[in-house]
Amino acid sequence: MSFVHVIFLINIMVFIIVVSHFQLLSGSYSTNKYFQSYNWRDYNTSTRSSALKQEEAFQTHRKLLFQGSSCTARDLSISQSKGSTTGIPHYIVQIVNTCVSSSGCAPSNIHLHCGWFASARIVNPRFFKRLSYDDCLVNGGQMLRTGQMISFSYSNSFIQKGPSRTRIKLVTIMHLSTDFSLLRVLSYDLICSIDRLPTAFYGLTIFQRFSRNYPMYTMLLSNLTFRGNNENGLAVAFCKNLGCTETLPGCRITCTDVLENGNAWETSPTKVETFLQLSLSCHAAVFNYKVNASMNKSLDKVKDLVVRSKVPSITTLPQISLQRGNWVKLICGASFEDVVDIRNLSLVYTLAGVDCIDCAADGSVVNAVNEGINAARSILPIRRPWVMISVNDDEDLHFRKAEFDPDDCPVDCSRPCEKICPANAISFQSALEPGVITERCYGCGRCFPVCPYDKIKAISYVRDATATSKLLERDDVDALEIHTNGRQTNSFKELWNGLGESVNHLRLLAVSLPYVGDSTISMMNEMYSILEQDLPCLNLWQLDGRPMSGDIGRGATRESIAFGLRLASTNEKPPGFLQLAGGTNAHTVDGLRKQDLFQTTKLGENLGSSTMSNSNALIGGIAYGGYARKIVGRILSSMESESGLAHIESYPEHLLMAVIEALSLVGGVKSFDMSSLTHCK
Repeated sequence: MSFVHVIFLINIMVFIIVVSHFQLLSGSYSTNKYFQSYNWRDYNTSTRSSALKQEEAFQTHRKLLFQGSSCTARDLSISQSKGSTTGIPHYIVQIVNTCVSSSGCAPSNIHLHCGWFASARIVNPRFFKRLSYDDCLVNGGQMLRTGQMISFSYSNSFIQKGPSRTRIKLVTIMHLSTDFSLLRVLSYDLICSIDRLPTAFYGLTIFQRFSRNYPMYTMLLSNLTFRGNNENGLAVAFCKNLGCTETLPGCRITCTDVLENGNAWETSPTKVETFLQLSLSCHAAVFNYKVNASMNKSLDKVKDLVVRSKVPSITTLPQISLQRGNWVKLICGASFEDVVDIRNLSLVYTLAGVDCIDCAADGSVVNAVNEGINAARSILPIRRPWVMISVNDDEDLHFRKAEFDPDDCPVDCSRPCEKICPANAISFQSALEPGVITERCYGCGRCFPVCPYDKIKAISYVRDATATSKLLERDDVDALEIHTNGRQTNSFKELWNGLGESVNHLRLLAVSLPYVGDSTISMMNEMYSILEQDLPCLNLWQLDGRPMSGDIGRGATRESIAFGLRLASTNEKPPGFLQLAGGTNAHTVDGLRKQDLFQTTKLGENLGSSTMSNSNALIGGIAYGGYARKIVGRILSSMESESGLAHIESYPEHLLMAVIEALSLVGGVKSFDMSSLTHCK
């Protein structure tokens, strides 16, 4: 081969490599088809069925695209509505770019996460929690313009009814692409006929069956129990497996009865209507890489600090912490819904070794907590804390928001409300809409008395039991806290009964109440009698001394310690761990020591850090709320003022300072090696 031929071949190879690389970076068209996303301005809400088109599937994940400012989940708004066409319910989910900064923002790689949950009386949630959890890349991963709205439509239905047979029809099956980046929805038609009405589903699951190049979610029904009138009483019937033909885009399968007893049936004269309803739960998030801690040298100081403080070696299972009296809970706030801060707080305090993170009973907030936990564990393998959601049985200080019309404020007002707000939830200068920043307000009430014109009012609310039940059935919620006023039990009983079998998913149930005088213990016993029969897990009493104070003085914590001492000194209290809250701060541990309550099984008898008594500690632990948020929040505010809304692990120096503050607080309860903190400072 001549030299000219060699040069020619080399040039061809270089050309091929360059072209291939360009295609990988710019995105190539996949051979798979994906679910179409719509621009809302062009979306037709009629009953027409949308065409599936082939969309761009990026081979490499891109980071956020931005124009002059960074984009976060705060720049997205998501809403969903339920409608019906020809009797088939469907859900429309809308995502809007709400960024209105002067420099503009165009988020890309927005992931829509949708979870299908079952809500039907005939389904036992112990066996049937979540049908599927899907990840949809909005707009093919491309940028959303400011104000642009994208709409997704999902339909799902089980058709029922019949005098002598029940027909179950599934009209939606979901497909994921091979790289799980886009979602496709096909309207399959699976019809299964049952000759008689099933009295209960004992098994209803989703299994994956691979067809061609992508997994297909198909329904598997098994162990349906039918009641007959013969002496045998029961006959187990139905399809052992459901399959689907390779014919696309639809297929039809009829399942016939498989009876153990051929004569186990008698015709029922009663027409019975059977149904299974699915509801859709969605949240949107801007895609970000998990931190590759092993490659990120700038996080080494954070990892080294946590290890030298002996957090991984000292941290135990949460239930063991309760027994030993070194349980620590972070309270994000029952009404605090700033998901950016909540995510970063959860990351920091997970690294600091807390046992539990308590948050609002809202899906997006729970997602933010879990995202922070996962980010922390990607930096350093550490025990996962429990995730707790808080609800109320009646009007409660923790479940309210401040509200006022800023247009009614006199122009010469000194705005003391803005200065006194500990959550920076009131702003007149920097906010796009002046007034209360709803997601940051947690209802502390400090702004109410300082307003010279009495313009601020409180808006109270009660969490819905049905929505709470759906959250409890998720895989990433471990505990529930019920806030009650401790003066009556009717609403408490109504809420507990309304939660139904969803409580079977709990690892811990907490009841938070204030001290109400001599009737406190009798009310606690009455509430425990309501819980006792159906209580499937550990229980805890949160002793709310001075609610939502967040103060740093010694006096702030006295009420919670006094409350704990009253209950620790009596044998008439109901079963359950005791945990302090309300006014807890850096002085709480010292206050417990002075009362001989810190990690003791009997008054004056120290449990010791290295020994384990057969008895539980008198005080199981401490929950830190406003104070814990304040000491780390100062660093988060500093970071945001310099860099805008961001993930704290992207700024290791700020993360290091935040972890030092968190360890200083948590370490006092956990007996961490505090000398490493002095060295870092």
